[in-house]
Amino acid sequence: MKRSILMRALVTSVLLLVTCVANAQGTQQKGATDFDVQHYKLDVELIPSQQLLRAKAEVKLIPASETRSLIFEMNGSLAIKRIVRLDAQPTASSAQPVQASALSASTLSKDSRPKLSKEVKAAQPVAKDGAAPAQPQSGDLQFIQDNRENMNVRIDLGSVTAAGRQVILQFEYEGALESPQGGPISNARLAYVGEQGSYLFYASRWFPFHEYAADRAAYDVNIKVPRSVLVAGYSEQPVTITPSTDPKTKEEFSTFSFKCSKPVLPGNFAAAKYIIRSTNYSGLAVDFYVKAGDEKWADHAAEIIGRHLEYFSSKFARYSFGNKLVVAETDEETLETYSGPGIMFISPKALTSGIDENWHARLPFSGGGREWG
Repeated sequence: MKRSILMRALVTSVLLLVTCVANAQGTQQKGATDFDVQHYKLDVELIPSQQLLRAKAEVKLIPASETRSLIFEMNGSLAIKRIVRLDAQPTASSAQPVQASALSASTLSKDSRPKLSKEVKAAQPVAKDGAAPAQPQSGDLQFIQDNRENMNVRIDLGSVTAAGRQVILQFEYEGALESPQGGPISNARLAYVGEQGSYLFYASRWFPFHEYAADRAAYDVNIKVPRSVLVAGYSEQPVTITPSTDPKTKEEFSTFSFKCSKPVLPGNFAAAKYIIRSTNYSGLAVDFYVKAGDEKWADHAAEIIGRHLEYFSSKFARYSFGNKLVVAETDEETLETYSGPGIMFISPKALTSGIDENWHARLPFSGGGREWG
């Protein structure tokens, strides 16, 4: 019975992930300039009491051809407030400061003008608590965010940029992550912020996103959470935790910092009032971030996972993500299992339904070969 439950869960997870790929392929923009994202620097704040994510993303990329416009995918629940170009403009004559407002037909070059559906609206600065909207600043780029159909953002770089020249963009954005709305799957949350626990999956497009499962990038990610919350994620170096206190409210926070210098599919994290259960098999550690009450299930799961880590390492060479695998418990509103570089996620149902020797089929190193050697 337990094995049947696990196999059904595995098939469901695979089908849902295939749906993610199909959706990404279906919304890919024909004729858009291709580019390679090299590095993300993400400064993120999770506010569980408001189910809110607030972030600033610095993206370094290389265009494959001369262009004045770029397209990123973006979760439809997140509203972009500003986009700024941080690298020097190519020439003084073409580097005109532009405002974060609606694009006119004359803004872009003829070959790169966006073709918009009637329902698409330009992103505007969002005011809070009745205050006046923030005014665009010199150096802000024009952009159009479509959070209804294609879930993307089209950006005018302000000037034509040569192929192979590094571009550095800074995005400021925020939004409530409380349901599947805005994500690639209509009946499962791939990004969520809440007081019972939060999680951010790569596939949810919670950061400026390019080419699903293809464009790998290095990263530096800092995630600020209330002090009682722990953040789980993969880091090449030991995770650093920086405490801070709000001078007005005296509320205490912790910022968890993660680094990865190799190109990977980034952006997989979980945050909750976790208990960490650690096991070690032949020098390979499994750190299980589990919620209170599920510790005994986590201990059993960690033992099974640890044995498979040991087996695959002896058969195929060392695991590519160091000597540690992070496992984090999520909730029942997301996929039963999901995996990324150096980390996997598991729902309470999958965790407590029983884990047998076929569990290796769920592990992030059971296919593709990228995790080994």
